[in-house]
Amino acid sequence: QMTWIFYFISQLALLPLPLVIHHYFHAKHPQQTKLSTITAVFGVVAVSLAMLGPIIFFSTDTHLAQVFMSMPNDSESQTVVLLISSIFADISKNMRLFSEIILSIWLALVGYLLLQTKSAQVVSWLIILVAAWIFTIVSIKLFNPESPFEDFLGLVLATMYAIIGWWLLQQSHLAKAKT
Repeated sequence: QMTWIFYFISQLALLPLPLVIHHYFHAKHPQQTKLSTITAVFGVVAVSLAMLGPIIFFSTDTHLAQVFMSMPNDSESQTVVLLISSIFADISKNMRLFSEIILSIWLALVGYLLLQTKSAQVVSWLIILVAAWIFTIVSIKLFNPESPFEDFLGLVLATMYAIIGWWLLQQSHLAKAKT
């Protein structure tokens, strides 16, 4: 359960990033405002969906456990409660995976926006390649739940967010140096 809590906290911390990126492009590259708005919507929707998965998991898991414990052992009702619990756990997992697909689209759009600025070509292509990799890995996981490829996805996503944050900080420092 701690993994779900950490996942929720990490997504909560990520929530402002799509809006910060939109604000940056709106202020510095007004010709990119439409695309940055679409990008921000993808980012906010993806992060919101990612946060919804743990909420569903925790709001149902405790109640189902209490119902399960109140039933006689080896009852058919316990089997039904276990089935319902598994369904909610799968819904939570699939929401997380779907949000990661949307996050990969968001990252690809961020990479594309950065390519348009011509100021971060290497970072842009790195973000686009990682977005394609994430999309592929999560798609495989959706069709093959036993796939081990997703194990390092969180680390890769955290690294991408750090790179984007580093780039935004660099842009902020460059803007201050020019004034």
